[in-house]
Amino acid sequence: MKNVDLQKIIYMNTLIAHRRTGTPEVFAQKLNLSRSALFEYLTFLRKDLMLEILYSCYSQTYYYGEGFLRPDGWRMLQQLPAISESIKPAYYEIPFL
Repeated sequence: MKNVDLQKIIYMNTLIAHRRTGTPEVFAQKLNLSRSALFEYLTFLRKDLMLEILYSCYSQTYYYGEGFLRPDGWRMLQQLPAISESIKPAYYEIPFL
């Protein structure tokens, strides 16, 4: 199990979907995370939720790749806002898929 802040995951999803993340340093600042913690969150999204997240050096932003709609990961990501509204603590345990 991993402890993740669902509010941060939801905000990350919004920024990535709109290609408004900026460089890793800027993205980490927007989320109030260290750069290394940001990479841990990105690893969680990529490995555990099976989302294809890429980085464009030209645009200096993260974005979802063509294959990001992997069924299990996308379904889990869609459920996060409902889960976060029904549970009050800042951190939740999310099982590995």
